[in-house]
Amino acid sequence: MNIVTQLKYEPKFVEKIITEMESLSKKTSLTKKIKDKLLSTITYFKNNKHMMDYSTHIADNLPIGSGVTEAACYNIS
Repeated sequence: MNIVTQLKYEPKFVEKIITEMESLSKKTSLTKKIKDKLLSTITYFKNNKHMMDYSTHIADNLPIGSGVTEAACYNIS
């Protein structure tokens, strides 16, 4: 199973991704540029993990993409 599918269907998988990124960020072999980007990504995931609980949203029959919103906007104009 790929990471996108796991993120979509496995509960709390975003936490596993954050933990893995935090572990990777401790590697001394990373360049400063890569480490800065990784730390920025970790911050993004931590700040938005409450919106990334896709398995719960799917179970509640909520849309997880922007297509529904975009289609509604298109139909209004």
